[in-house]
Amino acid sequence: MATVDYELIRNAIAQYSLAIDRKEYQQLAKGFTTDVVMKFPEPIGALNGLPTVISAIESALENLTTHHALTTQTVELTDEKTALATTYCMAMHFDTKSQGKRSVTGWGSYDDKLVKGIYDGKEDWRIVERTVHFHVPHTGDASLLGLN
Repeated sequence: MATVDYELIRNAIAQYSLAIDRKEYQQLAKGFTTDVVMKFPEPIGALNGLPTVISAIESALENLTTHHALTTQTVELTDEKTALATTYCMAMHFDTKSQGKRSVTGWGSYDDKLVKGIYDGKEDWRIVERTVHFHVPHTGDASLLGLN
């Protein structure tokens, strides 16, 4: 895999954090295929298709401001058009109704399956499947995410 593929994959993975933190949910299309499957731990479960993902995330974060920090990462090319990636993440969520006095932070990782294709007229990578893992219990007010 060429270095440019690694960078394109990293950029695809970063689109989630950027779109969520900026509340620009339609920008998730820069990182995910339209038929993406996102698997969250219960009680959320699996979300099928980008419109469903966008709707669910937008609704869940309606009264929250977020900050996602991506850290340790591995990327493995499985063939010329597919790759696997694992990315560690710290996600902070602040309640806008309390001016950030209530918050919850989670530590976890994303296991992604990516595909290479033509998107927006150019060759690029997109996530076709993401599995979200929580590594330790969230700290703070988990009720903000419906996790209590």
